[in-house]
Amino acid sequence: MDHFTHKTPYTEHALHVKNYAKQLLGINVYGVGEFDEALSIIKRKKYNKVILLSNIGPDIERVKKFINDIRAILKFNVVVLFFTANLSHLNWIKEFPNALFTTSNSHFKEYIMNFSVKGLNNLKSKIEKDYKTKLKNFKADLSYPLFNQANSSDYGAIIID
Repeated sequence: MDHFTHKTPYTEHALHVKNYAKQLLGINVYGVGEFDEALSIIKRKKYNKVILLSNIGPDIERVKKFINDIRAILKFNVVVLFFTANLSHLNWIKEFPNALFTTSNSHFKEYIMNFSVKGLNNLKSKIEKDYKTKLKNFKADLSYPLFNQANSSDYGAIIID
């Protein structure tokens, strides 16, 4: 569901998240609701550093494939923060590579404000403690092998809702 361009019960929250991220980061933030649109942006921005955030939506397998498609485009296992109100999603996210999970605005804020290997590892530890779980396949990889400093020197955030 595209909460950014279609009026839904979650539109106000989606726009809040997008604006909050943009204000905190001071960078380009792309709020998209369609997988094809997000992949198109990723293909255009593959030489930039991307901070990836996503809600889950109704089709978990499609979300997993989508994140793996992004990783194939970027040529590494980019970290993704899944934000959702549904705690049951933690059951599969804790097994998904380089994935973080939150229902908390404070974790969301920390993710975008401390996007570094140290910051992501600290956040992982907090999430594991707060949700009493173990994120089994997490390695804070920020290698960005396609990054081209001539094209960009900053991060850009992609929020998929």
